[in-house]
Amino acid sequence: MRPLPRLLPHTLPGSIQLTALALALAAHTHSDGAGLLGISVLTHLCGQTPEQLGDLLDRMTSSQLLASWRQARPEDGVIWHLPESG
Repeated sequence: MRPLPRLLPHTLPGSIQLTALALALAAHTHSDGAGLLGISVLTHLCGQTPEQLGDLLDRMTSSQLLASWRQARPEDGVIWHLPESG
């Protein structure tokens, strides 16, 4: 996998933006369904600004693709949890 360009054009469909984020999260999610990644790394991998990233993570949570997410201290990054399967 290669990182996407620094910023995806705002004109790209939301589905492409969500896919880029989903791939980045999937690549960094542990077997327990949790993940942690620095905000600068995550924004680089999915080509989003921090503001766009927060909006997309909110959309993934409201769509139940993520159970939850939060930004830890800015230097720690983003923590997420996948929904429990079953």
